[in-house]
Amino acid sequence: LRGGSEDILIGWCGIMRGWHGLDLLLAAVGHVSGVRLVLVGDGPDLGRIERIVAERGLSARTIFTGRVPHDQMPKYIAAVDIAVAADDRTGYASPMKVVEYMAAGRAVVAPNLPGLQDLIQDGVNGLLFTGGHHVALTAALARLAADSGLRHRLGSAARSTVERERNW
Repeated sequence: LRGGSEDILIGWCGIMRGWHGLDLLLAAVGHVSGVRLVLVGDGPDLGRIERIVAERGLSARTIFTGRVPHDQMPKYIAAVDIAVAADDRTGYASPMKVVEYMAAGRAVVAPNLPGLQDLIQDGVNGLLFTGGHHVALTAALARLAADSGLRHRLGSAARSTVERERNW
């Protein structure tokens, strides 16, 4: 995924549907320099997302992997520096992707929603941003892109949280 680039990789995984906030993520990534976006998955919103990427001039900074077999997902998540859950339609999110990101020791950015507040302590084991606000998401991504120590600390704490509280 890196292709020799020194850019920070921001990753998102899932089925591309309107309620996952990929528009918001694309708006934020467009304002953060030195990053590339890895979108793992496909779905009914793929064509629209590809058009937005092209319209915003993000094609050279965006990698579309397509659908990835479940047993290959750990290596894709491990390849990114920052893992994002951009939005949730219910207002009460507890997406499995966030637990998987955390288990992989990634620095996680997610919206400040009740289900995610139960999992992520802002600034301790991830960063929470005001849901629906690309400026807040941009700030969180820029903060992590600029601070490798913070990415490492949050990722380690995220992994510990999953081992301690979410391990079956």
